[in-house]
Amino acid sequence: MNPRVNVDGPYGRSAVRFEEYESILLLAGGVGVTPMTAILDHLYEKCKSGHKPPKLEHVSFCWLVQSEKTLAWMQEIIQKIQANPSPVAGVTFDVQAFVTRTKEESPLYKTGRPKFSDVFAAAGRPIGGSRELQVGVLACGPEPMIVECQKQSMIVGYDFHKEIFAF
Repeated sequence: MNPRVNVDGPYGRSAVRFEEYESILLLAGGVGVTPMTAILDHLYEKCKSGHKPPKLEHVSFCWLVQSEKTLAWMQEIIQKIQANPSPVAGVTFDVQAFVTRTKEESPLYKTGRPKFSDVFAAAGRPIGGSRELQVGVLACGPEPMIVECQKQSMIVGYDFHKEIFAF
């Protein structure tokens, strides 16, 4: 006799209402990239299909990893978005990766840690933007990164949503 398995779901939705924001900033540290790339891909595909959130104009994605080989985890999604630098349904997508434990430069990533004040500034006023946008920040990663991003959100007045993981 073969066992029978039923799979059902998913249920629910994100607690963040993407339709409330003109700009979304997704911040990920290490494996915190899992929910952030799911959101990035969801927003990208919604825009491609003509069903973008009404106010959305810009999506920024910033991922910090310790080694270059970790970037392979989400390479397909990131390359799909980077391959299309033009706005999708009027929405610009900016994808950045930072490798913190290397000195080797690459066109695929930046070395070291980002200056979060610059990352937040770019999310609020994308290149060529003439006004400050209403920004929602979603962050998932190690606690020190989350604390730093939450402080920066408070400084600039962006809505902040977080997930913290620890081992």
